[in-house]
Amino acid sequence: LHLSDTDLGLLGGFAFALFYSLLAIPFAWLADRFSRVWIISAGLFLWSGFTAMCGMAGSFAVLFLARMGVGVGEAGGVAPAYSLIADWFPPRSRARALAAYSFGIPIGSALGVLFGGLELAFRGFHVLAIDGPGQGESLRLRNLPSRYDYEVPAGAAYDYVASRGDVAKDRVALMAYSAGGYYAPRAVAFEKRYKAVVAWGGHYDYHAAWQARWEGIKKSAKGSATSHFQLPWVLGVPDMEAAMKKVKDFTLEGVADKITCPILIAHGGNDLLTPPSIAQQLYDKVGSKDKTFKVFTAEEGG
Repeated sequence: LHLSDTDLGLLGGFAFALFYSLLAIPFAWLADRFSRVWIISAGLFLWSGFTAMCGMAGSFAVLFLARMGVGVGEAGGVAPAYSLIADWFPPRSRARALAAYSFGIPIGSALGVLFGGLELAFRGFHVLAIDGPGQGESLRLRNLPSRYDYEVPAGAAYDYVASRGDVAKDRVALMAYSAGGYYAPRAVAFEKRYKAVVAWGGHYDYHAAWQARWEGIKKSAKGSATSHFQLPWVLGVPDMEAAMKKVKDFTLEGVADKITCPILIAHGGNDLLTPPSIAQQLYDKVGSKDKTFKVFTAEEGG
């Protein structure tokens, strides 16, 4: 959608908060006069419908309106819910009831992850999710910038899972997405203990990809799908000039042919940052005889 930082800020803040804040009072007024259960039901219907619309939005304008609709739906649920809780629970237990209500979203999200993991375990899958250098907690809390030789952290991850008695160490695969489309193929090219690899979003020459992005940012920051501060932050350098120099090592040239395990490269047909042609380049250079390249169309979510 070519969203800028400003666009994302408006979607995450103003678009949602505008109606969520303004309509809370009218919905509270309605809750005092009409069926609160029906108001909550209508709010849930709107909330769910506009959330689904966010996933189908094809432009910033549509996405903005859908986010406003999410705010309308959520506003319709909060005030009536508080009112019902106040009626159903005596003062001495009301605080606990409100706390349980407020914990619904984070607990529901956590349960979704938990039951997803249980389903995988039921099917014989065990998953270790990690934040490697330059990612998540490793970057934000431990100040570990990214590195080109990702076989090192991947090797450490393998050592851990192989030490567990509930893991078949001769059947461990590696899967990564986004920049992991470089990290994972790089890792298995040198860390041969992994028996398969999945790259969600294939990369080949990360420097060349960022060179094109950097030129786009300099022409129009609003028209770019990335930001000028992202790469220096991830690489642990002060500016884009230093980042572009460091990222030259992030290439699979002379590396992809060393990949011998089965590999699946999945890519979005409408990927704005990394076009499918780059993933195709990786596929062509991979040395494995068992390799698959799947491009997902826009209709499939790609």
